[in-house]
Amino acid sequence: MHLELLNIDLFKHPINMDNKIAVVTSREKLIHADNDIEAIKTWLMQFIGTKTTFANYRKEVERFLLWCMDRNKTLKQLKFEDVLAYRYFCQNPQPYEKWVSNKRYSRKSQLWKPFSHECGLSKSSLKLAETTLSSLFSWLCNAGYLSANPFKLQKITAKPHDITRRYLDEDIWQAVLNAVNFNLKTADTKKKLADAIKLKWVVSLFYLTGIRISEAINNSLDNFKQEQYGEKNSWWLYITGKGNKMRKIPVHPELIELLKLYKYHYLDVDMNDNHKTDNLALVCKVKYKNSQKEITAVTRASLHNWIKSIFELAKNFILKHEEYEKFRNHLYLLDKASAHWIRHTTWTHMANKNIDLRFIRDNAGHSSISTTNIYLHSEDKKRHQDSLKHSLTPDDNSV
Repeated sequence: MHLELLNIDLFKHPINMDNKIAVVTSREKLIHADNDIEAIKTWLMQFIGTKTTFANYRKEVERFLLWCMDRNKTLKQLKFEDVLAYRYFCQNPQPYEKWVSNKRYSRKSQLWKPFSHECGLSKSSLKLAETTLSSLFSWLCNAGYLSANPFKLQKITAKPHDITRRYLDEDIWQAVLNAVNFNLKTADTKKKLADAIKLKWVVSLFYLTGIRISEAINNSLDNFKQEQYGEKNSWWLYITGKGNKMRKIPVHPELIELLKLYKYHYLDVDMNDNHKTDNLALVCKVKYKNSQKEITAVTRASLHNWIKSIFELAKNFILKHEEYEKFRNHLYLLDKASAHWIRHTTWTHMANKNIDLRFIRDNAGHSSISTTNIYLHSEDKKRHQDSLKHSLTPDDNSV
């Protein structure tokens, strides 16, 4: 497979696949598509109104299609053995230099590749990939484009609701915040100060609101609204999230003060002038060309890299300061952490503070309180200490 094919855009760049195109002439076909790319595009068009779902499904089928093209296989030619081969490939995508980039890039970048880690997909990501592809094949069968779905023979295990490794304890999280504050305090140029403010805005926005990375990109700064309750004014953030559902999240005054600094130092506008930031995303990217400022929407890949840089900053901070030595055995958690980890950390910390689960449910945008219950796990250290109170020996140590 040529590397330029890794940048395939199913909607913009028709590709001459020669013998890699499956031509279908079924008299029961319910779609006009007569090759794999057109059929996949037709399936994807159902989700065009839901940006996150569309992006996730496109990512999975695009990666699978590239793998099929690399093996000169069409969708119609695939058997169950190919499903198993793709599973093994996703867990060990070789050759790495062809398929893997350890840094995430935008799909439009020439450096983009389907995998962001040499170990391939995690168990939960692999399960999502298989579920998505099975859904695609079932739809194509119903549409008369394919005659069978080999993914139906695959045993797909249920996705576990285990987030014990996807959040940070309050003490190590405080070290992350201290690292961000230290980075801000030591900024000695205007550009470094702007970048430090940007990182503090990002980590504070995600932690104080618990929003998803897609919600930070697809919602705007003018979604911050002030409402009056009696004599008191309160700030809320209105978010359009998964399934285009609207929810409003209480906003801490700390975040509003930080928003002013973010506008002034990073966006370079009057911190009290809201009109100049109308319609800007909650997180933006500022670039300068010939001394002219340009504010653009940040891509998901760029925002992911900013967040990873925050955790890298925290790692270096912990290694350089002796008082954080106790965290050095847990630095692997910071390597794994992402925007979704911050979301899980938010709800876990709120649950630990005994905040009403109904409020956490509404802030998180969960449809059921049972989803919110997964954040009721206790930190291992406290759980271990409290569990030792249950013993064979009475409290007074008498027999």
